[in-house]
Amino acid sequence: MKDLTIKTGDFNVLYSGVVHIISNIETSVTIPDIKQNLVLKINFKDDALDGIPEVRSVPSVDNQVLNIDFVNFNNKLDMGNVTPARIGNMDDKRKLFLSYRIRASDNKTLRTFEYTFYTQPPDSN
Repeated sequence: MKDLTIKTGDFNVLYSGVVHIISNIETSVTIPDIKQNLVLKINFKDDALDGIPEVRSVPSVDNQVLNIDFVNFNNKLDMGNVTPARIGNMDDKRKLFLSYRIRASDNKTLRTFEYTFYTQPPDSN
């Protein structure tokens, strides 16, 4: 069987899917790579004082783990990024990007996380 290849503009789709995340439970995504896996730890947080949605990210010391906090992503309507966000590099120097859409349930205990991971060659803009 042949692998499916999807390309959109300069981006090659690496993985795409949907996961339902229960609030207050850390979720991790492991992206297999040549030498060492890359891990994204996804958390949803609320900041009642501000209320403005924002994304906070902190890489680990070895750059193999990226902690991503989605703060105030509580809307029943889709929220997400318009253009893919660069989140790192693969071992073969391809650039790694993430595009996402998030939708919260009425009581905010469940979120639908739609994701697409893209790569780009190292020499692309």
